[in-house]
Amino acid sequence: MTDRPLLTEVCATTEPGDLEDNGSANEVTVAMPRVHKFGGTSVDGAERLQALAAIIRDQDDRSVVVVSAMAGETNRLLKLAGEITTLPHHREMDVLLASGEQVSIGLVALAVIIGLRTIWSTRTTP
Repeated sequence: MTDRPLLTEVCATTEPGDLEDNGSANEVTVAMPRVHKFGGTSVDGAERLQALAAIIRDQDDRSVVVVSAMAGETNRLLKLAGEITTLPHHREMDVLLASGEQVSIGLVALAVIIGLRTIWSTRTTP
């Protein structure tokens, strides 16, 4: 057993290694992942990215890392869009603002990937 929080629920869609027998015929204990959210200043520059990577490397393989765009990047992109049009379409703004996060995702993955198995995703739920 680990020190991370556990969720107890009736669960039919887990991997066999994710389950822990808690003595009840109707319940299983599922270990929840740890989610680490790093804001803009945490990913702002190579030195901070390397420090962030060291933190991530110390975690177990149930960790999920979420990063924002670098500090000031979202505001810079909003300003540029505002100089082009006063009525931007939400679809294009979504793509534009996500591009700042994409840069952070790539840089964090580069910093962390040394010696780790990583999977990155840009998938969002509607």
